[in-house]
Parts: sequence; C-alpha cells; structure tokens
Amino acid sequence: MNKQSTVSEFIKFSTAQLQEKGIPSARLDAEILLACAMGIKRQEILTNPSSLLNPDEVKAFQQLLSQRADREPVAYILGLKEFWSMEFQVDRRVLVPRPETEILVKAVLDHAKKGKVAALDLGTGSGIIPIVLAKELECVEFVAVDYSQEALHLAKENAKAHGVDGEIEFLEGDLFEPLVDGMKPRFDFIISNPPYIPTRDIQVLEPDVRQYEPMAALDGGEDGLVIIRQIITGSPAYLKPEGSLCLEIGIGQSNVVEELIRKTGKFGKIQIIKDYAGIERVIMAQGLG
Repeated sequence: MNKQSTVSEFIKFSTAQLQEKGIPSARLDAEILLACAMGIKRQEILTNPSSLLNPDEVKAFQQLLSQRADREPVAYILGLKEFWSMEFQVDRRVLVPRPETEILVKAVLDHAKKGKVAALDLGTGSGIIPIVLAKELECVEFVAVDYSQEALHLAKENAKAHGVDGEIEFLEGDLFEPLVDGMKPRFDFIISNPPYIPTRDIQVLEPDVRQYEPMAALDGGEDGLVIIRQIITGSPAYLKPEGSLCLEIGIGQSNVVEELIRKTGKFGKIQIIKDYAGIERVIMAQGLG
C-alpha cells in the first residue's frame, strides 16, 4: 500500500491482513476503522471507493488497524458501541454490549405496567440496561449496582450523556450488599446480565474477549451459575409482590436456572425467552404475590 492508494484498495489490503489474524468480521471491521480514521460515516466509504486518503488519515488508519490486528475489540478502539439504536461509551472497564442483552431489555419493557416502575440492575457495567429503560419508560425509579467503581464512573457518564442521570441511583458494592433495609421490598423488576460463563470455558473464548474484556464480568464460576444462584436467593427480599426477576443466561443453562428459581418457592410463572439465534437466553420469573 502507498499514500496514493484508494479507499477500496485500503479496504482490500486491510481485510486480508485481519483475516490472517483469524478475525471473522475482517471486512466490516476494516470499513468501520477506515471510516473512523477519515472522520466520516461507513456509508461514505462504500459510496466513494475511489477516494484517496491524506497522510494523516493513512497514519490514523494504520494505528487503528494495528490495534484490531492485536485482537482489541472494535468497540474499545472506537470507545463507542451501539445498543438499542443508542451510542454508549465503552472501554476495558466494562463488557462490550451485545445484541443478546437487547432481549433482556425487551422482556422488561413488554412486562412493565403503566405508571411508576421501580427497578434494580445488578452488575450494571456500562449502564446500558437502566439507561435504555429510563429512556423508554415514562416514569422510572432505577437503582444500578456494580462492584467496580471504575465501571460506575463510566455508567454515570453514559447516563448523563443520554439525559437520564437524575433517574438512576448508582451504588457501589457486590449485588445486594449496598442496598439498605429501607429498599425492601420495593422493586417491580430485578434485572441482571450476570457473569455466566463456566470457568473452564474462559480459555476457549475468542482472544478479543479473553484478552481485553473484564474477566470478573464473564467468569460465572465452576458451572457458570455462582452469581446467578446468589441473585435468585437474594431477589425475593427486594421484590414487590408479583415483581419479576429477569436474568440473561448462558447456552444450555435455562433448565437448571428454572429449577433453581422454583426451589425458592417464591416465584410462580416462569417464562424463557429465546434470542435471535434461537438460544434460550432470558428467564423471567414472577413473584407469587
């Protein structure tokens, strides 16, 4: 490649380079990073393939491409990730938001009644769940908890950027630990996208995930259910009568998690919801009232 290469030539070369690194989304990533380096939208890349890059754009693109070749996630490179058609700041303090979590958000929206909704998000990370719900619901009282002070700083920045920081109370601590007695039972929903990957499976994750994303937000213990058990056990004390527990879960975990919920004797109707790939991804359990 040289300084006179066109956009299409840069894409072709960089796609091949990323493919050699085993990146399945090589072309898409190359287009996104090139658009970033040029300060334009990806669509403009596609509609102007003969355009030339200036020296600063070439240098910027080479740096971005080098980061991706090292398997750094595109979201971390850009510092942004789209979720629910909204842009969120992300970096290595938090997990990269994934489409599957939109299923969790939609499940809550589908069951939320009109009027004031009180909800608790455990392990809020970048804050995407409470922020989206605060934007979508007219009257919401949200508490978002995370053990990571750094993650909470980022979540607060995202909440402010989307104009809902006044509707969400962010608390630092482990699951229910920071909740005071006056907070129970008060929630219509307890929501969580917890760590649910079994420890033994961490080593086979893609390098993008294994090397860059916060391990504590991924590792669910020996069977992947350590945190999920704690949430199931603790939730009834903080839910209103007929309030709902909503959890994102891993592949093949639905039956076990459903049984854990039933064993508490505190929940009635249980619904399991599949994701876009047909995987049972979200479980919603309603209190007996």
